[in-house]
Amino acid sequence: MSVNEKALLTSYKLLYKIARCKKPHTIAEQLILPAAIETVETMFGDNFAKELQSIPLSNDTVSRQIDDIAEDVEQQLFGKLRDKLFSIELDEATDSNKDAPFIAYARFWDGMSAVEEPLFCKPIKIKATAVALFDILNNFINEANIEWKNCVGICTDGARTMQEDLKVYKNL
Repeated sequence: MSVNEKALLTSYKLLYKIARCKKPHTIAEQLILPAAIETVETMFGDNFAKELQSIPLSNDTVSRQIDDIAEDVEQQLFGKLRDKLFSIELDEATDSNKDAPFIAYARFWDGMSAVEEPLFCKPIKIKATAVALFDILNNFINEANIEWKNCVGICTDGARTMQEDLKVYKNL
């Protein structure tokens, strides 16, 4: 593997760890890389430290890499949902700005482990009715090429909007 390939791989690994810790991605360029260069320079010399400078961590590069990682994680999840039985948990929440996101989680077995993964968080741009929310969910499922026949259950938080017309969900 070339130095450039190693630098790119290092960048992805670093960004993945930053995202898992829910830290701003600018920490990589502002703190982590300078600290790593200084540490390597002190312990191993200038030649090794110079190689670290080739790790791409600019704001634009990081944003693009985060998008790449998110797309990959999403596609892995969709692949699992295409092959397994799953259930969906739906929640309509209201945040401090009075915006109402529609959130869905998928639950499934992966080997011997029960897994819960966020499926989507979509803004509700129209009046939130059970039919409108189902349309959002149905469009997402269809666009992701996930089969409804693998969905063995849907649960909601019991909110009035989610309960108003349960026929929509029961007719699946």
